[in-house]
Parts: sequence; C-alpha cells; structure tokens
Amino acid sequence: MKKLSLVFILFLTCTYLEKRIAIKNCKFYFKDVKIERIGLKDIDLKTFIEIKNPNSIEVVMEKFTYDFYVNNINAFSGIFSQKTEIESGKSKTINMLVNIPYDKITQAILSLIKEDKADYKIKGRVYFSTILGEFPFDVEIEK
Repeated sequence: MKKLSLVFILFLTCTYLEKRIAIKNCKFYFKDVKIERIGLKDIDLKTFIEIKNPNSIEVVMEKFTYDFYVNNINAFSGIFSQKTEIESGKSKTINMLVNIPYDKITQAILSLIKEDKADYKIKGRVYFSTILGEFPFDVEIEK
C-alpha cells in the first residue's frame, strides 16, 4: 500500500510540474489596448493578451509581470497575478486594468503626438510555481 501511495504522489507531482512547465511552449499575442477612463490626473487602460496553448496538456500560469512600451518608451509596468489555466489546444485572453498617472507617461504621449503612430510592445516575465519554488521565463509581445 505504501508503494502504491508513493507512486500516486509521484504521478501527481509530475503532472503538476508538467502543467506548469508547459507554459513555456505557449504563444503570447498582443490583442488590444482600450481606454477605460480618462481623468484629470490619470488614465485607466485595459490591455488584452491572448495566450495560445499548443500543448497536449492543460497549462497553468501563476503570474505575469510586464513592462508596456509605446514607440519604444516604457510607459508603465504591471503585474497580473491571477492564476490562469488554459486547456490543451485552446486560447485564453487575459485582460489587465492599469491606472497610470499622466506624469508617468508624458514621454509616451508626446511620442504618440509627434510620430502620429503607436507601436506597442510588452516585455514580460511569466511565472510558474513548483514545490521547489517559483520559476520565471521571459516573453516579448509586439503589435
């Protein structure tokens, strides 16, 4: 009985790790950014990231930290800390609401006005947790 229990625990541990490590094979796409609210001192933006899971198993993303660039200017940073599960062969779109004071994005706004275009890029780090701790890997998303 002890051997069976040990085998079962090892199986569950391997499955747990496999679901988290498989996030490295996922593809990340920048979908959209929308203005949610414009205030006198700040603005609320909602950014949408699509994650496609090409794996034969479900994947789990524990956390996503990112820097958002507009015309190569770091406009803001954020953290998406909602555990997200993505079924095998499926996609999931996550959205992140960010409040940004205008004094933090002045350069990006001036760049938008001057260049009359908006190139978006997100440099991020995806985290998955294991019994050995939290492990990150980098992603870069451009539009």
